[in-house]
Amino acid sequence: KSSEYGTCINLLGLLYVRTGAYGKAEPLFFTAREIKRQTAGEEDADHITITENLVWVYLKTGQYAKAEPLYIWLAGIKAKLLGENDPAYAAAINDLATAYLHMGEYKKAEPLFLRSLQIRRSALGETHADYATSLDNLASLYIYMNLYEKAEPLYLQSFHIRKAIIPETHADYTNGLNNLASLYLYTAQY
Repeated sequence: KSSEYGTCINLLGLLYVRTGAYGKAEPLFFTAREIKRQTAGEEDADHITITENLVWVYLKTGQYAKAEPLYIWLAGIKAKLLGENDPAYAAAINDLATAYLHMGEYKKAEPLFLRSLQIRRSALGETHADYATSLDNLASLYIYMNLYEKAEPLYLQSFHIRKAIIPETHADYTNGLNNLASLYLYTAQY
């Protein structure tokens, strides 16, 4: 099977994802990934992208145990190809931490969220939307851990970043408000 065939299967998988047919997309991404690995190699950009597509399906369908080894592989390949200070590596470990969060593996998630935050601060600065996302993710972890006092300053910092860079009608702005409101609800600060 050719590399182009793998590309076509991946595109069909993306079509199924857009229609919410994750069960149909998963085997297509799995097959496309294997074809790309055999024809182009593991370090091929398409192979990496298809792996990200497959992992996204696992995350959306709650199959975190299937997602974990692929997230670990993605983090490793991005570290190898781009370095451990690259924003793409930060995104990969952030995604792995998110899977751990959903699996209830908070002790595994926290150092990854912290490292992602550190990389994004260094590489992108403290006024970048991805840095704000890292703040939100770490704060969410602390909410799950009932560490509300650690979550609040992170949510506030993220909200102020987003307020400065996006319009008030944007979904990320309203999500920031919702995060703060939820925190205040949890802590009975009505």
